[in-house]
Amino acid sequence: MPNLYEILGLTPQATDAELKLAYKRLAMQYHPDRNPNNPQSEEIFKQINEAYHILINPDMRYSYDFYQKVPVFSTPPPTPKYEPYTNSYDPANFISENQRKKITKYTIYAVVVVVFLAVISGYLMNKYTSKVHLEKAKECLEAKKVPEAVRFVGMAIECDGYNYEARDFKGKIYTNVYSNHFKALEEYEFLVKNRGGADDYFSRGYCYLKSYQPEMAEADFLEAISKNEKKGDYYHHLSLAQLAQKNPPKNNLDFCNNLKKALKLGVKDTSDVKNLQRNHCF
Repeated sequence: MPNLYEILGLTPQATDAELKLAYKRLAMQYHPDRNPNNPQSEEIFKQINEAYHILINPDMRYSYDFYQKVPVFSTPPPTPKYEPYTNSYDPANFISENQRKKITKYTIYAVVVVVFLAVISGYLMNKYTSKVHLEKAKECLEAKKVPEAVRFVGMAIECDGYNYEARDFKGKIYTNVYSNHFKALEEYEFLVKNRGGADDYFSRGYCYLKSYQPEMAEADFLEAISKNEKKGDYYHHLSLAQLAQKNPPKNNLDFCNNLKKALKLGVKDTSDVKNLQRNHCF
């Protein structure tokens, strides 16, 4: 494409006034009306018109001048040729098979360590958060804010499903505050299955007893006693479970022995134990 400045007979330093003057002069000279039946003159007029409208616009002229300065290659620069290295590898960057295996092994170790640390940190964070929620639940229960206590202990269990203290605390709320023994059973079922302590069996047995399932309650109380024979309350509630199944006759040896052990080992409800002895034992 011809240079636009050359078409107008100007240099790149031409002013707008010089552009207008040159355009007016050349347009009059090559206008089709003044050169009828002259295709060459018409083509020159089109070039003059295009050159003027590009150069008279400041933005278009700036772009045109900028790209005029950018070198244009008629052919792409030659692709550099490299001589092949001896034995087909670059000595400076060569990695042996043993080195490659070591790098792969250490990379795997690094990934495993990072994943392990991420899992451990997440685990510890959940444990800590669960403990904080449990403490908050205890504070709420102390302040007699029972719904808030239930909400916080639920959050504690959500963070750490194996927070046994939180599950036991939740079970005690449903047992002692709401008297909802069926709901409490859910927590004690979990504790018996996963921890299986004497108190877990006793608490589940207590819920069974209050839920009118004395046979299952008796089995749990016996299991609690097998794990810890030194708690009077275990024997007391075992007697209650036996009594709920069948009112024992006078001098029922097993029943009366359980009551004696309850008094001997210490029991919370001494008066109830003594009443049972008066009614069913000599």
